[in-house]
Formats: sequence, structure tokens, C-alpha cells
Amino acid sequence: MKALTRTLWFVAHAAWSLASLVVLAVTRRRAVLVFTHEPDVVRERDRQMGPLVERLSATRVPFVEIVFVALDCDFVRCVRRLRRPFISYALLAGPARVLSLASADRAVARNAARARLAGWLLDLLRPTRLILTDESGSGQPLVRAARARALPVLGIQHGDFQPDNAQYAPVGAEPFAVEPVDLLCVWSEWFAARLRRVSPIYDARRIAVTGRLRFPASAQDEPNEQDDGERNGALRVLLLSEAGDAFPEQVAPYLAALDAAADVRLTVRPHPAEARARWAERTLDAGELGAALARCDLALGVASSALLEALYHRRPAVTLVVEGRDDPAGYAADSVVARCALPEDLVATCRALAADSARARLDGRRARVWGADEGDAVEAVLERC
Repeated sequence: MKALTRTLWFVAHAAWSLASLVVLAVTRRRAVLVFTHEPDVVRERDRQMGPLVERLSATRVPFVEIVFVALDCDFVRCVRRLRRPFISYALLAGPARVLSLASADRAVARNAARARLAGWLLDLLRPTRLILTDESGSGQPLVRAARARALPVLGIQHGDFQPDNAQYAPVGAEPFAVEPVDLLCVWSEWFAARLRRVSPIYDARRIAVTGRLRFPASAQDEPNEQDDGERNGALRVLLLSEAGDAFPEQVAPYLAALDAAADVRLTVRPHPAEARARWAERTLDAGELGAALARCDLALGVASSALLEALYHRRPAVTLVVEGRDDPAGYAADSVVARCALPEDLVATCRALAADSARARLDGRRARVWGADEGDAVEAVLERC
């Protein structure tokens, strides 16, 4: 039944995308090609590609979108919210999966098939340049196809550059062989330094610090009187979940320690790739990360880059030591978040970090990671383009 449902949704994606291609090929050739993830332009206003797409729309720069949208009802939301022709990434991913079935190494064959299909798309649309997020992951087939055609490629930082990120391996290390973009726009000098440390294919010539593309803060990104009333003196702790079946079991001892404390209220922010039902009543009913962080006193995680988002929103963050994972992202070693190695120490650690005397030190860490809140990041990106 699940396979049938996914097939029907693929038909819907393909039909919409092919109809859009007909319109775009006739009316918008030589436009800018933009690759985004669906939450970046539809759902969450604190995602980075939305502001860029809005600016392109407002300035009437012709652009074509390839949107990475899941094979489910989010596609309907995407159509309703965008209200313009766009191409679903399923048009590349679906046929590539079928074409790789007969291969001994399906991962490599699937990547190659996606790149061939992306090349067909570029030949049809003939864009002047490509702007994309997730250049080392789902956007990589487009990067490969664009570079094979000498099409300029501008990347937008999608997340943190962590030490164990195999997707930044040099070309040839299949199945994660990565072609670099011509220029990757990163959020700050701190992130640029992390990228240079983990990647042999990016150096200073391929990196530009432009700042993080963000929408202006909305009212829901700030605490309100209702939040304070619901707090009832409790310490509000937000767990930033991660994808992977082992994560809930790994952090369970820490959650038990928080549950045992009468003055702690724990909620969970699910990872976008996991089902909200996984955490049942612990799930925080707040769609945007910024809003979720505004309603907590501090955040917990293991290696989630959302710990750095907590710092941006001036919330203390703690990385938990779990089996086989002691500060895997290096945030504690870099002195930007705190570290807790024992569940029995967690409550005391949280109380100490939430104290006013500790919070006063946050601005220095925030400035170190995120840089100054100055300048128009969207305009900085477009200048590079």
C-alpha cells in the first residue's frame, strides 16, 4: 500500500513538473535556476533560501525553481503556497532510482543517473547560472551537470560543516564524490574556518562570507506574556532531536534525570526527517525553530547544528555525551556550547547555564560563531551572483 501511495504521489509530482517545464521552456529561458528544499521557501520562515527567493520575485529577476519536496501531501501545500510553476526534485530522483536497480552499486549508479537527468534539465532550460542549497547532498547532481557545461554555480550554506561529513570528501571517493561549487556563501568566518578544516576541495578562493539569509524576526520568535504565564517558574528545556533510530535510547538517561526534577519542563523539537509521533506528548507545538527556541531557557542536543541556532537566539546550549559520541561536532571543544557527560549532572548544569550570570557570557560566543548582525545577506549573495 505504501509503494502504491508513493507511486501515485510521484505521478502528481511528475505531471506538475512536466507541465511547468513546458511553460518555463517557452517563457523563461536564460533565467537563473534555483534549487531549494521545500521548507526553505514554504514552511519555516527561519530557513535561509526563502528570503533569496522572495527578493528575486520582488526584483523581477527571472528564475526557475527546482524544489526538493517529499512524496506526500506537502507537495499540495507547496503548489498552493508558491502559486507558480516549479519542478519537483522527484523528476530527477524517481527515474534515477529505477535506472539504478540493475546496477551492482546502486548508490553510485543512482548519483550518476541523477546527474544525467539534471544535465537534460539544464540543456532544456538553458539557465544563465545556478544558485542552490545543500550543494554536497541532494544538490550535487545539479552541481555536476552544471560544471560539465561550464555553468556558473553559487552555493548557499545549508548547515554546519562537521568533522565526520563524508560528503565533503574529494572527487573520486564514491559514493560521496563531491564536485565543488564555484563559490560557496557561508554564514560567518567561524563557519568558513570549519569548512576549510573538514574539506580538501574548498579553500579561500571558493568561500565568501555573506551572512545568514534570514527573514526579519516575527512576533512568534519572541517570548510573550502567555509563555511566561505557562512557565510557572519552571526551567524550560528544549531537546533538539536528531534523525536515527538510536537517538531516543541514547538520550533516555538524560531525559529521565530531567523528568525527576520538579522545576524542569522538557519538550522536544523533532528533527525534520523524523515523525513527530516519535516523541508523543513531549513534542513542542511550534513549527519554526526560531519560535521553538524563543520559548525555552536552554537547548540540549548531541551534534545538531540547531545548538548553534540556540546560540544565535541567545539561548545556552548543551551537548550531551552518549555512547560512542563525545562532542562529535566539536562544539564543546571549541568552547561555544557546554558539555555534560553524566545524566546525574544535567539538572545542575542546566540551572547554572540559565542563571543570569552565565547568560551574560552568551553574546561573546554568539558573535564569535555568527558574526555581527550587520548588512543585507541577500544582497551580498546576489552581488556574488
